[in-house]
Amino acid sequence: MIFITMHASAGVDLCDDRTYRTITQVAGGIGSKYRVRIHAYCIMPDHVHFVVSATCENADVRKWVRYTKRQIARTLSAGGMWQRSYWDRHARASDAVADVVRYTLANPVRRELCDSYDEWLYSWSESRPETRGVDPNQTLS
Repeated sequence: MIFITMHASAGVDLCDDRTYRTITQVAGGIGSKYRVRIHAYCIMPDHVHFVVSATCENADVRKWVRYTKRQIARTLSAGGMWQRSYWDRHARASDAVADVVRYTLANPVRRELCDSYDEWLYSWSESRPETRGVDPNQTLS
């Protein structure tokens, strides 16, 4: 499992319906091209967390990140919407996937944007059916 964080540029708000739909559709569509499966995500006002894995040996997570950010910005006609770099952390064998997903989904609670992760409209996890977002692995781009 790989935990990815992409930060928006200053002044960009990622929490509106059009941006949300674009992020999930593009990330899922490009994920299928580069063989990256999304297990969970949480879109925050100024950044996005993804929990992903490579689906085969020749998967390319770096290209997935690069082209996902590029296509989201193009679709929204929002050049410069992302900070150049991103954060990634590979889960060690001792890291429980459930803990990484729980941390991802708890972001809006920690920021006091909602009281419980299942209230947040802009997050999803394949292991948590009570999440309210859409499965990006099922979208078409």
